[in-house]
Amino acid sequence: LNRLEIYLGRIEDRSFLIRYREREMLTGNIITANVGTETIVGEALGIGDNANLIVRMPSGEIRELSSGEANLCRIKV
Repeated sequence: LNRLEIYLGRIEDRSFLIRYREREMLTGNIITANVGTETIVGEALGIGDNANLIVRMPSGEIRELSSGEANLCRIKV
């Protein structure tokens, strides 16, 4: 909790994004995401400047997901 205050102070200047992007594991992978009642599948392109997950849909549409749950797809071979 002591460190939480330090990180909360960095939210506005977005300095946390560097470490967040280094540690996230979705970029470059096919993901499923549950956003409300909708389940989408697409390629995770990265983390945007507002900390949203950027996803390319099969149609080519680019979506930015600001909330929900994203998972790596497991493909059976």
